[in-house]
Amino acid sequence: MMRGLILGLVLVLNAACRAPEYDRAAALVDQVDSDLANPDKGAALPFAQHARRHGPGFRQARLREASLWLELDELRRGALPRFSLLMQGTLQLRSDPAALELRGRNHAFVIEWDFVRALYVFFRRTPETFARLVAQDSALAVQEAEKDLLDQLAAALLADLDLERDALRLQAEQCLLQQMRSDLAAGAVAGAAVAEKESEHRRLQALTGAVRTLNAATWAKLSHSGGGAPVQPRPTITALLPVTRISEDAAQCYAGSALRARNDALHDIALGGLEAARIEKWLNLSGIVPNQLGSQNPARIELLLNLMVPLIDQGRGDRQVMQARIAVANALITAGDSRAAFLLAHARMRVTLAEAELEMLRPATPPATDDCTAVLSARQDDIARRRAALTAAHMRASLHLLCTPAASVPARE
Repeated sequence: MMRGLILGLVLVLNAACRAPEYDRAAALVDQVDSDLANPDKGAALPFAQHARRHGPGFRQARLREASLWLELDELRRGALPRFSLLMQGTLQLRSDPAALELRGRNHAFVIEWDFVRALYVFFRRTPETFARLVAQDSALAVQEAEKDLLDQLAAALLADLDLERDALRLQAEQCLLQQMRSDLAAGAVAGAAVAEKESEHRRLQALTGAVRTLNAATWAKLSHSGGGAPVQPRPTITALLPVTRISEDAAQCYAGSALRARNDALHDIALGGLEAARIEKWLNLSGIVPNQLGSQNPARIELLLNLMVPLIDQGRGDRQVMQARIAVANALITAGDSRAAFLLAHARMRVTLAEAELEMLRPATPPATDDCTAVLSARQDDIARRRAALTAAHMRASLHLLCTPAASVPARE
């Protein structure tokens, strides 16, 4: 009866140990597995939705979040007692008569519990701090995927403008070549000059062909980054990331950002590690509850406490404390470095945005007098303004992403 009671208790406690963090991780991994197994699923979605659902960068962000949830699950459940069933026996091989026999069979039910870790986890709110880290780190992983997709889209749209510009140049050169051939027939230009122009035209044709190939490869890479998302009609930056307003105050932007919240959580975790190291330097308490369930032993439960106070530990405790202090210092240094890099990136984006907005207002160049270049100069002005508008939209969206606000911590179910 005692044996059944203990086994029932184990099953109940094992079910109670099931943590929502593990379930969240499993749901994320299942979603990625399902998407990989069904690559055509959701093919009719618009570019932005398709990319966020099926893009490899966003899938990696989900897997990153799943890994963090598993770490939090390990932290929470690692503070709970560990139940084990130990089975022992002696295997004998005899030659006369030949036989293989298992004798002395016995079973042991064992509970192991690290009390110091349990107290630290349950009373120092370490899991709650780590949950903050999970939320912010996951938000930053999505932000990184969004930024990579945004940069690739901007590069692809710029590649379209480059192709259009080179096609115009080729058209103008073709016009000039036709004029020179007419002048050659009239005897107004030397044949060597026409031959040189024809050679230049062929090189420009080769360049335009190479640019066209690069353009196709750029859009193919963008489609891949969007999980096979359609790129016709061409997606736009405003459709990918609608921006209503951007923050002009970099310090204020950083103060409310996911990056700042992540840095704060890392610092708090490092401080907690230092506190735990100082406790473990002087005390290590654990418990084992062996329960012999062999046929020759009556069922009983005993508590074996191991209280270890280091006397000469070869400096192990001091090294643990010092390593924890190093972790705290590194957390502070990293936070300072990331803040400085954040402010610099914000300033550079603001400058690029201002330059692009100024370029959009630049007056058109005077029209050329040559018939072949008149249309070219007008179209080039239009391309330059569209390039500036594209750069401005890119920078606004980048600033919007940079100032991604701190993520809320999911409630524990």
